Amino acid sequence: MTLDPMVLEFLDADNCEDRLNILSALKHRITDDMINTMAVACDVEVPEGSRAAEALELAGGMTTEADPFYVNLAEIVTDGQKLYFPTASEAEELEAAGKAAEEGLVNINTASAEELCTLPGIGASRAADIVRYREKNGAFQTKEDIMKVSGIKQNAYDKLCDRITVQ
Repeated sequence: MTLDPMVLEFLDADNCEDRLNILSALKHRITDDMINTMAVACDVEVPEGSRAAEALELAGGMTTEADPFYVNLAEIVTDGQKLYFPTASEAEELEAAGKAAEEGLVNINTASAEELCTLPGIGASRAADIVRYREKNGAFQTKEDIMKVSGIKQNAYDKLCDRITVQ
């Protein structure tokens, strides 16, 4: 695969302004996902005591898809700090996952077999059944849907219902 010379120029650019100019020229040739991915790789230098908003401005601002409320723009940034501005839907997912993790909940739509094994009454075999069911049928819509998995009946559900979520 041969990379477009402008993509190589982008990757070699020394500063955000050059990268943003190259991205602007490339925009008609690449997808928005590629632009968002490449735009993340932008380092800026700000004076000590600068706020996230100043770093964002130097990096060219946020994309129209970015959630303007996810990052605290008043936060004082530190050397080496990485700022990520997710889309609104990414921010929603990140917040839900963080909340579930804080509460010690296992998301049965995304949990690995190992994570599922931490639930009461779920061993390796049943965890594999849950993963297989999810792969075949798609995401669980409600917590109760886990009872559609062979071998998980009301009694088993009652033991784990307070420890699971479907984000």
